[in-house]
Amino acid sequence: MLEGITSEAARPVPRGSKRSSASKYDMIKVKVWLGEQLEHHYILSRFLICRILTVTRIPHAKATKIALELKKQLVDKDMLDITQDELECALFNVMAQRGFGPQHVECYRMVSSFMAARQPLIVLLCGAPWTGKSSIAQQLASRLNMPNIMRTSLIHDMMAAGGLAPDLHPLP
Repeated sequence: MLEGITSEAARPVPRGSKRSSASKYDMIKVKVWLGEQLEHHYILSRFLICRILTVTRIPHAKATKIALELKKQLVDKDMLDITQDELECALFNVMAQRGFGPQHVECYRMVSSFMAARQPLIVLLCGAPWTGKSSIAQQLASRLNMPNIMRTSLIHDMMAAGGLAPDLHPLP
């Protein structure tokens, strides 16, 4: 099935050169169908699978390998149109093969249900000035795939200007 693919990702990498993160399996699309009547679908993304796995406390390198192995198994079995339940079953099998147990599966299900609910997540980091709060916020946002970070001084100014909290003292 994959013999006809001639892309940069499918060619062998010479010794001493940097290996690409692309795979010959990336050329083949896997549709994942959603809903009770399977009315919606999305194209499986190794990157998104890897991101969710890293949120479930699987190291990035291992999450990348799990995502690639999942895609490889689906393509090799010619499972190019699957349901979300079939995808999760295959993913959990690959996770088990790589030594990740029920606690990681449960964490994955929790993260998936949270993301599906599309509820906002608000994390408030407090502490003394110059203690690394912004650095921690950036790392946390990257890990949780959260695009928006607001500084508390901005929130303070918005609340004071809008009359939401007129008793707020001005920041130095």
